Amino acid sequence: MKFEIHTSILTNDLEMRADAEHNLFELTVEGYHLYPLQEAVTLYRTEKEKIGTAVPKRISWEEGKTILLYQLVSLHSVN
Repeated sequence: MKFEIHTSILTNDLEMRADAEHNLFELTVEGYHLYPLQEAVTLYRTEKEKIGTAVPKRISWEEGKTILLYQLVSLHSVN
């Protein structure tokens, strides 16, 4: 299994809201991925569609998948 390091988050519309009050989202992706914790990174819906800024809060690895919990801190658009 490969391991990837990222400096941005790509959701492909797979994120799920974990806590609406604190703008927390959970993203599960195949494979093992590492993100910088507690640092603002660019958030993309697709590889070309930047949607905002997020701060990764927690990463866990289970059964060949990465589960990323991140906080949305700003949006580029309301839609």
